[in-house]
Amino acid sequence: MRRPARRSTRGTKAIYEATFSYDDVLREGRHHRPNRGCWDLYEVKSSTSVKEHHWTTSLCSYYVLSGCGLPINKAYLVHINNGYVRDGDVVPEELFVLQDISRIVKEKQASLPDTLSEMRVMLRGKVPKIDIGPTARTRTRATSWRTAGGTCPSIPSSPCGA
Repeated sequence: MRRPARRSTRGTKAIYEATFSYDDVLREGRHHRPNRGCWDLYEVKSSTSVKEHHWTTSLCSYYVLSGCGLPINKAYLVHINNGYVRDGDVVPEELFVLQDISRIVKEKQASLPDTLSEMRVMLRGKVPKIDIGPTARTRTRATSWRTAGGTCPSIPSSPCGA
């Protein structure tokens, strides 16, 4: 997003699946809605409960979107209510569980730049030569993984320079 988010989102009722970049972190936001001059962030998961790694994606989304100038009011993790039984029309308010994680996400923002620095150091290091495990071989249908002879296929450079 090149322009400040506040100007480029004026009059917008929702943002779906938008990609934002800040501090060399690229993040695809799931769903955002305006709320009292700010935005609510909804990190939607296809699971029936909140998993530990969901927190990380929410922390990064909040960091990137805030850094792009999108003022965030609330942050929610959204997952499927496995107790929901459809009777007629789908009732989204009953199908999904919204967990307000705003306080925790805001508290953890201060430590995120240090974590990102550690990750960048790791990424600049040597790439380990690690064979693909049996689980990856059986779970994937990608031909390149099955025919890689037990090693990771090379990944071509991005034409975008990223």
